[in-house]
Amino acid sequence: MDWIAPKSLISADKYRTMVDSIVRNDLLYLYQSTGYVTIPTSDYTALITDGYIVCNGTFTVTLPAAAGTRKVLQIKNIGTGIITVDAGLETIDAYHDIQLLQWDNLTVLDYITGGWIIL
Repeated sequence: MDWIAPKSLISADKYRTMVDSIVRNDLLYLYQSTGYVTIPTSDYTALITDGYIVCNGTFTVTLPAAAGTRKVLQIKNIGTGIITVDAGLETIDAYHDIQLLQWDNLTVLDYITGGWIIL
């Protein structure tokens, strides 16, 4: 059931403007929090603006330096090869790298400076 603002409190036009603004802000937040879809086919260094990294082949995806930004990255292997997700000198839940087989998915959070965690 839709909420209808009482006429005495707010006009229908003002209500529609408010709802449109909320929807636009929510979509903007979703876009900013998820980032871009990247489809690399060879070694790739992830960017903080990436959101989804869809991989097909056998190669390494290197994570950017963790800085505690709360950024979420999702990495998916859709191919038959092995994708190695490398944190460099940093860690992903105490691991320096994680391998993804076909159809495996890894969601990581830039939790603190120097460390990614698996969600």
